[in-house]
Amino acid sequence: MGDDALKRAFRALCLDYEELLDEAAQATQPVDERIGLALFKIDEACAAADALRQDAQQAQEQLLDELLANCNELEDIFLRVNLIERFVGRMLQTTRDLEKRSEGVGRAAGPVFNPSSSVTSLFRSFSIKVCATCR
Repeated sequence: MGDDALKRAFRALCLDYEELLDEAAQATQPVDERIGLALFKIDEACAAADALRQDAQQAQEQLLDELLANCNELEDIFLRVNLIERFVGRMLQTTRDLEKRSEGVGRAAGPVFNPSSSVTSLFRSFSIKVCATCR
C-alpha cells in the first residue's frame, strides 16, 4: 500500500503541476502572442530597411557613375577651353604684330597715300609733262 499511495500522491502532484503549467501558459499566452507579433513587425521592418538600403545603394552607384561621367566631360571641356585660350592668346599677339606692321607701313607710305601739297604738285607736274610728250 505504500507504493500505491506514493503513486497516487505522485499522480496528484503531477496533475497539480500540470494545472499550474496550464494556468501559467494561459496567463502568458497574450504576452507570447504580443511578443510574436512584435517580432514579426520587427522582421518586416528589417526587411523594409534592407530593401531601402539596397535601393539607396543602387541609386548611389548610379549617381556616382553619372558624376564620374560628368567629371570626365568637364575635364574635356576644360582642356578645350585651355586650347581656345591659347589660340586666342596667339591671335591677340598676331593681331598686335599686324597692327604694328600696319602702323609702320602707314607711316612709311603716309606721304604717298596722304600727299602733301608739294607731293601733289609734283605728281601734277609729272602728269602734265607726260601728257605734253604724248601729244
